[in-house]
Amino acid sequence: RRNVMDKRQLVSLPECVNFGPFCYQSRPAQVESGGKTMALTPSEAGLLELLLSRAGHVVSRAELLNVVAPRQSDEELLTELCAA
Repeated sequence: RRNVMDKRQLVSLPECVNFGPFCYQSRPAQVESGGKTMALTPSEAGLLELLLSRAGHVVSRAELLNVVAPRQSDEELLTELCAA
C-alpha cells in the first residue's frame, strides 16, 4: 500500500484529548464522558487516534483501513465486512 500513513507518522497526542463531551486517554485506551469510562479495543483506539491527530483534515479510506487491518488488502477487508 503506497501513500498510506504509517502509524508511526501519527502526531503525538497529549495524555487526555478533549473533544465535545468526551476525553480520550491513550493509556489505557479509554474514553470518558459524564463520569462514565469505556475501554476501547486496539482497533477503536487506533481509529480514534488517527482521527484526533488529523482533526480538521480529510482521512482517506486507505488510511482508515490501514489502522483497522494493516496486513489485509482493501479487497480482503471489504469482502470480510460485506460477508458479516
